[in-house]
Amino acid sequence: MSQQTGRGRRGFTVRRHVVQFSGGIGSFAVAVWVARKYGTRNLTLLIAVILGPILVPGM
Repeated sequence: MSQQTGRGRRGFTVRRHVVQFSGGIGSFAVAVWVARKYGTRNLTLLIAVILGPILVPGM
């Protein structure tokens, strides 16, 4: 996903690229592809770590 964040100093649009990085081979491949195509300056990898079962009250 890319998002326009406004105008840069020189009048061009700044884009941020966000990749959900789960640690699997697919998300790794997408992260590498985005980094190679657009660079890493405006790249964010989202990583979520869940330890143990998720307990939801009332379920």
